[in-house]
Amino acid sequence: HTLYEVIRHVSVCDITNDPLPQVIDENGGVDFALFMFCLSAINPDKMQTAVNKIANAVKPGGKIFFRDYGRYDQAQLRFKPGHKLQDNFYVRQDNTRAYYFTIEEVAALFQAAGMVQCENEYIRRQYANRSQNIVRFRVWIHAVFTKPMA
Repeated sequence: HTLYEVIRHVSVCDITNDPLPQVIDENGGVDFALFMFCLSAINPDKMQTAVNKIANAVKPGGKIFFRDYGRYDQAQLRFKPGHKLQDNFYVRQDNTRAYYFTIEEVAALFQAAGMVQCENEYIRRQYANRSQNIVRFRVWIHAVFTKPMA
């Protein structure tokens, strides 16, 4: 594509099993990483490994931007019996997983990986579907972490 710039790289991998793409090492790391609604899909036993891997790939002074599901989101409260895998960890009908975080859990994961918290807050929204007369209360967590300068 004519707008593609070779200095930018987008990569996809299984963060729990695959090594990160080699281009990250070749460039000395990344300036920032987006963790958008992906950590919640990972088994809680593997979350710290995933966060550590991304934190290690971020250059000193770089940032990780995080957004994911917050505890007591209406989607969590609507799960029927039999969908709970562990506390706050569920399987959806399409067999994908969803974990619902607290801000304290998010802070602990990233701080254990050596990151410094800049922002970490709940985002609460109410959505109304007037045609169906339904109101949904959503909860997400927005956070930003910085890797300290060496």
